[in-house]
Amino acid sequence: MQSCKTYYEGPEKKLEILLSTPQKGIRYSGGKRWEGVVKKCGAKIVSRISNSWMDAFLLSESSLFIQKDRILMITCGQTDLIQAIPEILDIVGKANVARVVYERKYLVFPHLPLFDFQREAKGLGVYFHGKEDRVGPAEGDHVHLFHASRTGEIHRQDATLQILMNGIDPAVRDQFSVEKGGTAVQAATVMKLCLLYTDMEIDTCFFHPCGYSLNGIRKNRYYTIHVSPQPECSYASFESNTDLGGGPGVIEKVISIFKPRRFSVVVTLSGNCLIGSLLEAVGETMGGYHSRGKHEKVFGDGYRVTLFSYKKRSWKHSNIRTPN
Repeated sequence: MQSCKTYYEGPEKKLEILLSTPQKGIRYSGGKRWEGVVKKCGAKIVSRISNSWMDAFLLSESSLFIQKDRILMITCGQTDLIQAIPEILDIVGKANVARVVYERKYLVFPHLPLFDFQREAKGLGVYFHGKEDRVGPAEGDHVHLFHASRTGEIHRQDATLQILMNGIDPAVRDQFSVEKGGTAVQAATVMKLCLLYTDMEIDTCFFHPCGYSLNGIRKNRYYTIHVSPQPECSYASFESNTDLGGGPGVIEKVISIFKPRRFSVVVTLSGNCLIGSLLEAVGETMGGYHSRGKHEKVFGDGYRVTLFSYKKRSWKHSNIRTPN
């Protein structure tokens, strides 16, 4: 649940665990174990949709996706994903973990004692022998990463697109406040969020008094959107592992919906992924925005993370520590 009267740390923490051997048994089967995982990090399950490939949960802070060979958990606010790791390992078995990545965007309010990445990395190091990294400059748009692999290079076709947006347009913010009298489905329709992928099953939720989440799934593909519309710290995020060959078109659609002051595009590709055209297609300029740089890290397990950052041409304030 979000508050519209206090500062809210919208940028998410993201934990992704890939398994060496698929385990059909980790899927949701009506028990309480995933509720326990979510509770450990300080959130709760709001709703769920499922198909033959995955379970997609909307959480009180963001989302959880479970497939037989991976877990993706995204939370925001004051949740602490590190606290959920023991519960997850009890379910999947530590010996079956092939790759772990913990990712976090820089904080909107770094002066508040919410989270310290070094502390988080130290906590992760209790369970995994990994390494800290940063993609992007310390005084610019960047994401922190902790990554660990047990099996050397991982030969998977893997690709993920994230769009991380700060300072969303005031008229857009209003669409995601319960006080305006709308519903989550109406917001998705009005803002055309459900048209990004028309063949997806959609689950949406409004939070009181403000805030919004959407999950969409089809087979083993997903997309998820989260909105923190507080005027002092408005933020929205988009993530998908689908249709990345058309990535630039998707990016432009998402940006045209939220109209942020600045945003970052984060592309994660495995070394053997054939959808690398997205990297070449993301240009220096994009519909009223200009590039603030491109940064990349390549990891020993065959994955690479590339971050592109953009700023609205009319916005003069470039310091990332400004909340909006």
